[in-house]
This record gives sequence, structure tokens and C-alpha cells, in this order.
Amino acid sequence: MAKIQGVKLAGRDSNRLAYELASVLGIQPREVSRGQRIATAYLRDVYLALTDERADDDDLFTIAAAALESADLTYQPGWDTNEGRERERRPRLEARALSRLLTAISGTPRCFILNVTDSERGAAWETDHESTYRFDDHVTGRVPLLSAGPGSRVIYYSTGRSRANKQQFIAAAHVHGIEGDWDGPWTARLNGYTEFPVGVPWADLDLPGANWQHAITEISFDTYSALMRAGGIVAGDVELGAIESQSAVGDEDGSDFIARVRQALREDESDLDIEVPEHLTQGVLLSGPAKVISYRETETSADPEDKVLAPKRTQNRARDKEAELLAVDLVTRAFERQGWVMSADRQRDGIGYDLEFERGGRVLKVEVKGIQGSQLVFNLTPKELWRAETDPDWLLVAATGVLSARTRKLHVLGRERIVGAEKAVQSFRVRL
Repeated sequence: MAKIQGVKLAGRDSNRLAYELASVLGIQPREVSRGQRIATAYLRDVYLALTDERADDDDLFTIAAAALESADLTYQPGWDTNEGRERERRPRLEARALSRLLTAISGTPRCFILNVTDSERGAAWETDHESTYRFDDHVTGRVPLLSAGPGSRVIYYSTGRSRANKQQFIAAAHVHGIEGDWDGPWTARLNGYTEFPVGVPWADLDLPGANWQHAITEISFDTYSALMRAGGIVAGDVELGAIESQSAVGDEDGSDFIARVRQALREDESDLDIEVPEHLTQGVLLSGPAKVISYRETETSADPEDKVLAPKRTQNRARDKEAELLAVDLVTRAFERQGWVMSADRQRDGIGYDLEFERGGRVLKVEVKGIQGSQLVFNLTPKELWRAETDPDWLLVAATGVLSARTRKLHVLGRERIVGAEKAVQSFRVRL
């Protein structure tokens, strides 16, 4: 059997990733490590290539969020940029943002070999390596894996210290999320663990430049695919699930990330001044028909004709929930700054709005939407739409960019805007 001619990847720092991304997009590559001006200029080029529109904002964090959102990714302050890190004052674009953009646009995930062992020496770290891979700042190869993040593909290599399957490639999985702060230690959460029907001996792979003492090694996607086939995984199974949008950053339930976000939001309340209309629209409003999304067949999937209005696949339900809770917190404090008092929390009542506010005998029934991106695109339940059509005290407030102190914005939307907005059918309920 001929050896697998593998490729070890090295030195994929921000500059290298920016060059690769520029090549995929067909734009002029720019270096991104010399300060905010060059990084922002480069992101402007990326945004223009993705949207055919020019970004006007000069803030690095804001333009990073816009560029990621244009690729259907959610901006993650602290990981995509250094936003929120108290020790660092100069805005900086991180390699993670460039890697996420490159993976999403090229459709090719980053791939790694992870060293594992069932020996007593490795037991403290690797009791459950099928679902968890722990590492700290002493582990060689950690930087590329942290840069790649969720959606990466991994091949397990059982080292020479193992008691079984010594020096063999034994399984594959993909990274669901990475827990931990930017200083570590970290825990990669892994999904789709699949054992190879046939172990692939270390000697069957020719990987120039590899040091098998290093715990984490980045390889090319072709090398990953060749190892999968050699391990007995048929070609159709090479992709272990779709490339994820990489929203599961930080710990899996979002608590460490959200704690930092909450702190950053409370430190600056200058953007919490909202204007509540003195008079709301009265009477009954009528909505037009909802749009039914059409799809087109591709080689690998069925893609919606309208990507903005099409249903979105939730990558991290806990993060989405926290975004909603943050939005409720922001809206509550914004109304209180205007002299309103929250008289009832109706979030669990299922009545078509979240909060009741009172001031001077006036009552508002407020529906809150927490949006991680910058576009005013969100789901509306039938009951919420009914309120918009019929309830003169109903109002919707949307918080866009809710996870970033630099990009967040509150939008007060009256009934007429909701009823008159373009709508799409999210699902069908069938009765036979």
C-alpha cells in the first residue's frame, strides 16, 4: 500500500489567513497586524467583496461585526477582536475572525491531528477524549486550534505510550465549542466521534515537518480526507456534519462569555437613551401575506433563494437565550432611565409580549428581541403578530449587536412597522 502523502500546515497567523481569504474572494491582500487603520481597510475590502456595498463605519469592532455577519456568522467580542479585554486598549483584529470567514466562504474546514493515549500518564487529561480534549498554554499546537475554533475537523492519533492501538490513527470528530477564557486552560468539546473500522499505522502517513511529540498538529483538508478513507470511512462520510457557523465560542453554555459581556455593557450606558412615541398607532392593522421561501438544488444541499428571510439553524441555543436575556436587561434599564417602571414580567406567560411598563397612568406592552447581528431580522410568533395588529398598547424593541458594547443598538419599532414588514413562513403545521 502506497503511503499517504500528507501536508502539515504551519504559520497560519493573521497575515497568512488574510492572504488566503483575499485569494478566495479575489481581492487585493493586505497585512492586518500593523494597527487599526490597515485592519479596518482590509475588512472593508472583505465586506465589499461579500455584499457589493461599502462599509462606512471607522470602528474596527463594528466593521468586524459587519464583515462576519455578511458571511452569516455572529461576531464574538474577545475572540474575533480584543474587545472587552481590560489590559489591551488598542483595537485589534484576531486570527479567529479571519479563520471563521475563510472557513465559511471557502467551505473547507480547518483540520487537526490530536494526540491521545490510554496510558496512566494521560489519564488525568484524557478520561473522555471521545467528547472532550483538554489543553493549556504549554501544549504545542494550541494556537492554530484556538484560531480555528468550532467547526474544525480532528483525527485522533494514539501515541506510542498507549496500551492499545499504539501509534495508529484511530478515529475522527469535529469541534463543537471551546471552553475557557483567552488565557486558558481550554477544553474542546467534540461531537460526531467515529472510530475507524481499520486503524491507520503511523508509518503509513508521510507528513514532512511533523513532530509527533506535539499534541496538536494542523493538517490540510486533503490529508484529513485521505486518513479518513484509509481508516475505512467511505467518501460520502468524510464530512462529519455541516461546517458550523462557529457561534459556540467560549464555554458551551456561554456563562463565562456572557459574564464578560454583561460587565462591559454595564460599564457604558450612553446608548440606552431611547425615544418612546408619545402616541401609538390605534385601531386594527392588517398584515399582507407571508412569503414562502423557495429553494434551489445544489451539489450538496438545498439553498434558499432568499438567505435573509430563510429559517436559520440554531448553533448554540444557550447563547441565543442569553442574547434574549441581555436584551431584556438593556431594554429594562433604558425604559427606567426614561422614568418608566416595569410593572410586570410576562416572559413566561405566552401572551405575545415580554414586559409591561407604566408611567403617569400609561401602560406599554413591550416585546423584546435580542439580535446578535446588526440586521433587523428576527422571528415573530403568531401571537406577537396578533398583538401588533390589534393591541394599541403593544410596542417592539429590538436590540441589535446585543453581545458587543461597541455594536449594540436599541430600535423602537411601532405596530405599523411590524405589520408592514416583509415576512416569511418559517414552518408549516399540517392536519390530515
